[in-house]
Parts: sequence; C-alpha cells; structure tokens
Amino acid sequence: MKGIGTTRDNERSWAIDLISQINSSALVCKEDSIIQHAGGEMGLSTGSGSLFPDVLLFGDKGKTKVLQGWELKYPDTPIEDRELFLNAVKKAEILGVNSFLLWNVSIARLYVKNDEKGQFELLKEWDDLKHITKRSEVAYSMAEINQLLRSILQELEYYFRNNTLRTEKVLNSIVNEQMLSLAFNNIDACAHALRSAAARDSMFNDEVLIWWEAEGRSYGKKANLWVELSKLAIISLMNKIIFANILKKYNSNALLVNKISETTTIEECLEIFENISKKCDFYNIFEEKAGEKYIDSDTFKVLKNFNDYIIKLDFNNFSDKLLEELLSKVVTRSKRKVAGQFSTPKELAMILTSLTMMDKGVRVLDPCCGTGTIIKAAYDLKTISGIDNQDAMKQIWAGDKFRYPLQFAMLALSSPENIGREINIYKDDVFNLSSTQNIELHSPNSKNTFKVKLGNFDVIVSNLPFVQQETLAELNPEAISFIEALDDKFNGRSDLYAYIVLKIDELLSDKGRAGLIISNSWLGTEFGETFFNELKNRYHLKYIITSGKGRWFKNADVVANIIVIEKGNTDFNRKVNFITLKEEPKNIVGNGDKTEQFENVSTLVAKIRRELPSNLYVSQSYSYKEISLLDELGIVKNALFAECGWLVDIKDSLVPLTDYFFVKRGERRGCNALFYPQNHNIEPEYIVPVMKKLNTSSYIMDLSASIDGFCCSKTIEELEELGHYGALNWIRSFENVKDGNGVPIPKSKSVVRKNLYWYEMSLTNKFDIGLLINPDERLFFSKAPQPVFFDQRLTGLVRKDDTMNLTLLAALLNSIIGVYYIEAIGFGRGLGVLDLNKNKVEERFKMLNPTLIKEQDRLKILTLYSNLEKRKVFSLIEELQQEDRYNFDIAVLKAFGLESKYEMIKSSLMQLFEIRKSIRD
Repeated sequence: MKGIGTTRDNERSWAIDLISQINSSALVCKEDSIIQHAGGEMGLSTGSGSLFPDVLLFGDKGKTKVLQGWELKYPDTPIEDRELFLNAVKKAEILGVNSFLLWNVSIARLYVKNDEKGQFELLKEWDDLKHITKRSEVAYSMAEINQLLRSILQELEYYFRNNTLRTEKVLNSIVNEQMLSLAFNNIDACAHALRSAAARDSMFNDEVLIWWEAEGRSYGKKANLWVELSKLAIISLMNKIIFANILKKYNSNALLVNKISETTTIEECLEIFENISKKCDFYNIFEEKAGEKYIDSDTFKVLKNFNDYIIKLDFNNFSDKLLEELLSKVVTRSKRKVAGQFSTPKELAMILTSLTMMDKGVRVLDPCCGTGTIIKAAYDLKTISGIDNQDAMKQIWAGDKFRYPLQFAMLALSSPENIGREINIYKDDVFNLSSTQNIELHSPNSKNTFKVKLGNFDVIVSNLPFVQQETLAELNPEAISFIEALDDKFNGRSDLYAYIVLKIDELLSDKGRAGLIISNSWLGTEFGETFFNELKNRYHLKYIITSGKGRWFKNADVVANIIVIEKGNTDFNRKVNFITLKEEPKNIVGNGDKTEQFENVSTLVAKIRRELPSNLYVSQSYSYKEISLLDELGIVKNALFAECGWLVDIKDSLVPLTDYFFVKRGERRGCNALFYPQNHNIEPEYIVPVMKKLNTSSYIMDLSASIDGFCCSKTIEELEELGHYGALNWIRSFENVKDGNGVPIPKSKSVVRKNLYWYEMSLTNKFDIGLLINPDERLFFSKAPQPVFFDQRLTGLVRKDDTMNLTLLAALLNSIIGVYYIEAIGFGRGLGVLDLNKNKVEERFKMLNPTLIKEQDRLKILTLYSNLEKRKVFSLIEELQQEDRYNFDIAVLKAFGLESKYEMIKSSLMQLFEIRKSIRD
C-alpha cells in the first residue's frame, strides 16, 4: 500500500496533494494572510482539456476572491512548453487575474502581465529541484517539493502585498468577455445546427422568421440571423445556469440544477429548468427559448462544464450584495452581446424615468420593455426615493412580444430581495393591450398562472421599437387594425413608433404622463406634421429632448429623441420645451453608486423643470401658437432646438422660393447605358451635356463635370434619310437588350414614356441653380454659368422669369438667411448628413425678397458676392469665419434693415449645425 503524501502517480494526484499542503500550511492558516485558501476541483472542459487551472489560490475561505492559478506538469514536460504557457495565459484571462504559476516539479516560474505591452512576462523562477528530471523521481521527492512549496507561497504573499500580483472577484470570471468568447467558440457550428433544425421543424422556423422580421434591423444590416439567434440561445442558457445556482441560496428546489452532468442531454437540461420554474417560478427566465434545444453538442458541453464550475463555487458563501452585483453584470453582459443596437443605455433610462415620474409612488408600465433597462431604472428610482422594495415591485409592470428579452428583464428585476415575490412581467404585444384586459402572470410560489386586470397607469416609459413603415403590414391583426384606422391621417407614411404613442392613450390614467424614446424622423418629415397634430389632440407635449453630444445608440444609425407627454387636451398658449443635452448621458449620470447617480440625474431634472440655467443642457420654449407661426415660415420642428423668435421679426422680408423658381428633379429614365452613352460615334447634334453630380465646394457649377446625354427626337426613318448612322446604330444596339426583368428595352416600363419614342429623352428643362440634397458640412446653392440639363439624381431650380438677375437670386439664396433655411428645413440623419428632399425645398424654403432691394444695395451685394464666387465654399464653421463672407452677409441684411439680427441668425444656424454634426461623435 502506497504511503499517503509520499507517492503520486500523475499531475492530478500531485495537485490534490499540493492543495492539501497549502491549506494546512502555517502561512495560509494565519488570519491576516493574503492567501487564505486553495482549491482545484473546478475544471471547465471544452473537449480539448480543462480551461481552469490545476490549483486556484483564493483570498478568502468562501472562495469569492481569486488570486492566481497554477498549471502543473511532471518533469517530462519542459517548462518552456509553448502549449503549457498559452493554456495558462488563457486561464488567467478567463479568471481576470494578472499572474499565473507554471511548475513542472523541476522548475517553477511566475509570470505577470505587463499592462503596457499586454503580455505575460517572467517575474521569478525557482530551480531548486532542477535535479529532478524523471516522472519516477517525483514520488520520492515529496519532502523537497513541499519545502519549495512553502518558499513559493511566502514569496507570492510578498508580491500580493506590494500589489505586483492583483486579485479578482471570482464572480467576474462568470461574466467576463473571455468566458463569453469560450461559450461562442463554436458559434458557426451552432448557427449551422439551428439552421438545419429549422429545415426540419417548421414551427421553429416560423417563430424565428417572425422574430427576425421585427427585430433583425436592430442587429445591423450585416448581421446573420442564425448567428444572432445562436448567441441568444447560448447566453440564455448561461443565464439560466447562473440564476439557478444563485436561487439555490434562497430556494432549495433550485438544487435540481446540480443534476446537470456530463451525460445530461439538452432535452434533459431544459426539463430540469422547467421543473425549477414549476417549483420556484421565474418562468420568463427558465422558459424554453427558440433555438435552445438545437444548439450543437460542443457548445452544450461547454455550458455543462460551466455549470459544474459554478456549482463548486457555492453561492451560499456570497453576500446578497455580491449576488445582486453579479445579476446586474449578467444583464449588462447579455444586452451588450445579443440585445441588438437599440438596447437602452442605463444612463438614458435613468434620465427618462426621472424626468417622467413626477410622483415616485405611482403605477408604471413599460409595454415594449425589451431587456428591462427602463423598468429597472423605474424600480431603482422608487426604492432610492424611499419606497419599500415590495411596494415598488407591485407598482411596476413590463411586457414585450418576444421571449428572449423578457428573460433579461426578469433577471434585471430579480435581485435577492425580490426572490419569491410576484414580478409583473408578461408576454404580449402593446397593440393587444387595454386597461380592461386580463394579463397572465406566473405565481412566484407555485407552477400556477393567474390573471390580473391590467388597469390604467399613471406613468408609461419605454424605448419604442424602431420599425419602419415598410414592414408594418407584417404586424399582428390588432396592430394592423389600429394602424389602418389612422392611415387616412398619416397617409401610410408613419413608422411604428407613432402609432404606439397614440395607442398608449388608452392605457394612461386621466392625468398620466409618458416618457418615450423615439426616432427623430417626425421632427422633419411630412408625416411629422400630422403626428404632431394627433399628439395635440391627446396630450400636452411637455418636453422634446435631443442629444447635442453624439448618438445615444452608438452602434446604430438611428438618431433618437425623448418626448414627455401629459394626457389631456392642449391649451394653445402652453409651452413645449425643446431641450438639447450638451453632455452624453453617462457623463451626466457619473460613475458613483446608484444613489449618487440618481442624485446627479435629479439635479438635472430639477433644473429642467424649473427652467434654470445649466451647462448640461440648452432649452428653448415655444407655445403652440408660436410653433404654428414658425411652421408657416417654413422651418421644421427640428429647428426649434435653437432660438427662432427672430424669424417672426423678419417675416415681411421673406417670400416663398417658389415665387421665383420651379423646384425640379432632373430627367428620370431607365437604362442609363442607353441615355448616357460612352465610347460612342453618335452625331454631336444628339449629344447634350448633362450634370450627373454637383461640385461640393463651389458657388459656380463646374460644367466640365458633365457627361454626354443622348437626346434624339427623330424617327428611325428620319435618321435613315439624314444618314445619321451614329445615332441610328446606337438605337439599334439596344433593340434586343433586356431589362432586369427580362423585358426588351423598347417595351420596358422603366424606359417607355408617353408621347416619347422609347429611345427619346426629353430635356425640356434647363436648370439655373443646383442644390445638394443631403449635404454635409457645406451648405450652399451652385449657380450654372449657363443653363444646363440635370440627371434624375439631382435637384435644381429653374427661374420662372428669365429676365430676373440670376446672380442676385443666387446671392440671396447663399446669404446667411438662405443657408439657415437649408439647415432649418431638414434634420440630421444617422451619419450626420442633412435630410433634405425636393418637396421640402418646394414647400418650406423662404428667401429674401429681391424686389425690396434698392439699386445701390443691389450693386454692393453683387460686388461682394462675386468675391465668394471666386473661391471654394468652406465647411460651415470655417465659412462663417471668413471676412468676405461676413461683409457679404452684413450687406445683404443691411439692404433689408436686418443687420442687427446677424448674431441671432448665426447663433441659431450654428446651434442646429452642431447638433446635427454631433451625431458623429
């Protein structure tokens, strides 16, 4: 019989012996030692070896603070072995520590991470046992090995005390990026498995396609459906594992999770979670989600071993505060990885709820709760304000139409103090809701469900879905019915959020308030006017908030606003507050604890409500009467984030641009190859210059940028009689060419036009001035040195009276008033460019009235404008700094007696421009 402690056959046996020696050593037994415990029973296998060290050192007996991992080998593995080193690096990164120890009996090496280089470097080597070179010698050398062990522990203790070696909370290893990367190692195989399953399971396939149609846009244009679903399934299963293990501390029925073993199938695993749910509730967490039962075997093996690792941590040793911190990190991690681009930032949710919830003790609903960030902020605001946890939980409600986000929402609210309490989270579409409806909830103490009348809510807060109008027809019948009832008003042009804003009127109490995150599109689009009027019929629009410091949703092109509305008809004299936040939400909220963060937000909200000055925001207030008047002057509501009162003072100097110009698009024809010939022998009389793009930095159009346009109005017979075979052969070369639908070009609907030959392009309009649609930093009109034809992609102006001085008209359009109008009739799109179109220019643009200019002023304006035409156009900020530009603008304004308005106009223009450009930050 082998003597205990003297002979060992392999590395695992040696590791067990070392752990025992460490835990019984004099150093570890001291109360003030940094090293308090050693363990080694936590191994996370991926099928290719363990991904946790052979020995783990902890900073406490409860194993909540990990210090370092050791990787052990016998002498027949060289200490320089590359695979040994890389495995140790990977394990250290998973644990989140900055050091590890390699020991092959002969030599021990301590590696520490160089933070500047991001690499692990050798700090210390112990070669006292280098004479031990064979595996067979280990069993007879245990006394020497244990002696060296004590020396290693003493030196490690020294390094930990001087912070050369850093500690980490074990909980962080559960939710860190390295652990996620491990779980996602086989993501492509998992995606393939799910896609294959969908081919066999039509119900699963249908559910996935419906989900993706509604939510896919939020993941970005390049996102792959099956990869994103795989991530959701993996993280959902990881969340179940984590939550079930936490739940064991509070409900022994959750011990069922310990039954998940190496031989457990995915079906058996899901059944275990179902049984836990039946005994402990948390249905929205443990419910089987789409795709979970189809994940690939390698990924499932990682998850099972992940569960084994967590089981051995024993959460009974962890305080409620630590577990709450863990749940918070789980939710944050989940949202960051799989919640799409429109997941609400926590700080934005805190601002939204604080601004909307005047009374902290009222019932609150988030009907499109997604991952639960906003409803969690509402709950936190209640408890921080002194409301009892149990009362706060009863007062909040949240729902979503999809199952995955509800898991995150439930996790967000399932802090230790709420375990065993009813949580009002339900699965349903917002369009199905009514105050008299019975909502199905799950009992916190049994497997039963029960129904509760939804009722009315004093506060509704939500980040509404960013679903475009084009996909509304695919919504559920209730939604379609509600939308169709409004289509006569919206003319089929509204995005989904507009309908939801009107729908929640049915759910709000008589004096209820709603705070909603929506797209900014309504502030500058045609449907926005109708939407605004519909809002006025139901609510008072208290606040409209935009960002003056970057997009709130960093990974998405969508630009968002917050609106806060109060139920009830609108008094024409009440004020709407247009607020621009000058700092990002995370900077406003700060990095303190939850209480401190809400204090920072509350201070901001108090100043906004009392209209006090602050360096965090700028506010402009307009009555509905003033808004109506400014609308008549052409500017869109997006322009109201800047001071616009001066416009009313100058209205008598303004006329519609259409008094002097037709606003037109260029010629639109199918088959560019036919109408814009290249390398041709067409007779010159059938070729005309066509502007296909405008120079982006010149007040005078560069006609050298034009291309050839084929313009022939003669019959085939006439061309033959004239012997114009260049044009004739060109036409005949397209007779048998087919369009994208397989239809011959002479019969193609995209080519054939009434009263024109199929090969004829009518160029009846010659343009005088061009306008960049969707301009960026240069805002201007470009004058054509001679009338020119435009391609369909260009928008331009044609004088109604050819006798009018074109240069004077161009000068007025390019004055600071004209430039302001370019900015003020559009709004910022996702990449920071201005959203403009022909209709806006035609319907809204106002210009200074040229008939009011005296002759001497006219000559001065033309002289000063000629200086601008000689140079390039600068970006707006730089342009307004130019002396020649200032002199020109003052001369124009002086001609109308408006020179005193210059600074106000410039300030408004710059503020709108800076808000738009901040989107890129």
